[in-house]
Amino acid sequence: MDAQQLKAEIQALKKETGTIILAHYYQVLDVQDVGDFIGDSLGLSRKAADVKEAKNIIFAAVDFMAEVAKILNPTKTVIMPDKEASCPMANQLRAAQILDYKKKHPGLPTILYINTLAEAKAECDVICTSSNAVEVCSAVANERGVGSILMGPDKNLSYHVGKRTGLKVVTMPEKGCCYVHDQFAIEDLTLQRERYPGARVVVHPECKPGIQDAADYAGSTTQMLKYIESEMKNCKEFIIGTEQGLIDHLQRKYPALTLHSLSPVPSGISCKNMKKTTLAKIHALLLKIKAGNVKKNEITVEASVAAKAKSSIDAMFKYSTASG
Repeated sequence: MDAQQLKAEIQALKKETGTIILAHYYQVLDVQDVGDFIGDSLGLSRKAADVKEAKNIIFAAVDFMAEVAKILNPTKTVIMPDKEASCPMANQLRAAQILDYKKKHPGLPTILYINTLAEAKAECDVICTSSNAVEVCSAVANERGVGSILMGPDKNLSYHVGKRTGLKVVTMPEKGCCYVHDQFAIEDLTLQRERYPGARVVVHPECKPGIQDAADYAGSTTQMLKYIESEMKNCKEFIIGTEQGLIDHLQRKYPALTLHSLSPVPSGISCKNMKKTTLAKIHALLLKIKAGNVKKNEITVEASVAAKAKSSIDAMFKYSTASG
């Protein structure tokens, strides 16, 4: 079947099986097209918690996001088209490492990026996303009366938080990062500015500190999108430092804009793990749901781990007013 046939069958199978698809902005456009909700990690978390009518949630993203959906909505069947779609950054910080850091830094609040596995979330005080990291970290530090926090696993997000809050941020692990955003180099920014002198530079806080400092704006996926939308009347050209999926999403939504990746490579930079999800895999998974054969694709979280992790996720919603 071609893409349009697959999309039509997917829509029919969703209705037949009582399934909703949550898709991240980093998915290819064809996958975004069949999503019932498209968002960043915070928006997807909020949506996952609110799913009521559907029996099944297909998560078109990476493993830690599907775990969050299961933790927040445990009565739903949460499934992934490809369980090998795992986030390398999330795998850089495990529960045992966090316990070791907490022993070395007693008394400091432990705040983890949502880009972590459930076992790690179970060992922290509160979760944050790139959308609300500054807000959450400030609130927790003020409540505890401390000037330092433990945070992981992204060193670049730690820099972003430290710069905007004045907090001393101890990163767990010291060199943790997103391999996609960490590929961007300051030389790329310099070159792209020379090529497109009228463009605004907008980057994700998972980019290196020098890139964040040199950009016109640094913010989460949704914050970048909102910034561009708010500035469209003043500027029609943007250089964007993030995964190619968001750039493709924006280009299709706003064809009058001229958009460039921060990477000088024409194809931009993509997350190979996000791209493991395809229309064909979603279609095949829906057929498995129809046949009652989804165990190999189902996401499960041990009850004791889920309970502790949910506490840290709920704390994020308490401290954060951001919606995505």
